[in-house]
Amino acid sequence: MAGTYRLQIVTQAGVKFDDRVESLRASGVEGWFGVRRGHAPMIAELAIGEVFTRKTGEAEREFCCGGGILEVTYEGVVILADSIEEVCDIDLERARAAEQRARERLRTHQPDVDIDRAEVALARAVNRLKVAGKVR
Repeated sequence: MAGTYRLQIVTQAGVKFDDRVESLRASGVEGWFGVRRGHAPMIAELAIGEVFTRKTGEAEREFCCGGGILEVTYEGVVILADSIEEVCDIDLERARAAEQRARERLRTHQPDVDIDRAEVALARAVNRLKVAGKVR
């Protein structure tokens, strides 16, 4: 495993991924970046977007990420994600319903609606639909 490193993906619900990978590509708030073994330590803010991982000899895996923080250390990479799911696990009906709810909250302008939260919910739902739509 000379060219691999440990990748952990964690959410509030627990560990979503913990394995050795040879590469990772992620959508950061400042643009796309990649990580391979030996990468310099860094911390990056992840955008609502995609994360791709590749294990040696296997096809690339795609995740739909709802934002978070990625840290590269000499020991490996840890992603603390607000939400993340593998693309093959996305429930399209649930994503469509979340998009519709968020759009409705934004459209009605009710005083008790947290606009920032509704906008983030909409962005996450649209991202899930976009990412899932590319592979289905």
